[in-house]
Amino acid sequence: MSSDERTDAPAIGGLLRLAWQAHRDRMFECLAESGYPDVSRAQFALFRWPGVDGMRPGEVAELAGLSKQAVNDTLGELERAGYIERHPDPEDGRARIVRLTDRGRALQTAAHQTSRRLERTWADVVGEDRFADLRATLQDMIASSAPSAPS
Repeated sequence: MSSDERTDAPAIGGLLRLAWQAHRDRMFECLAESGYPDVSRAQFALFRWPGVDGMRPGEVAELAGLSKQAVNDTLGELERAGYIERHPDPEDGRARIVRLTDRGRALQTAAHQTSRRLERTWADVVGEDRFADLRATLQDMIASSAPSAPS
């Protein structure tokens, strides 16, 4: 049996998930230590790239892979904690638009800076060249997976 067929080793999807989980868990710990201990893991998940600022709650739900109800509950918690506000959508009075408050923007910035700092840690572990190759490879994989434009 080839190493690609073994079931005791994760396939690339599993490796990507494990790396992502390690990164996400470390980010959550760092942000809690740097002044955001009131943000839960579920709430923090909504602050991942590209961020929720300017989105409708339904778009946030789609991005996060969660139900609209779960996202609205989480957005309500973030609103009560002062991280976001929900405003009427000027194009559709029934819809809402999520806007980050100053506190929410500070969290978004801290998350981005923490992510970049953790990237540097991984680059130190595997070497700058290998990390640059990994980044380029992931970008190529993402680009090749994007739906092609209609012809």
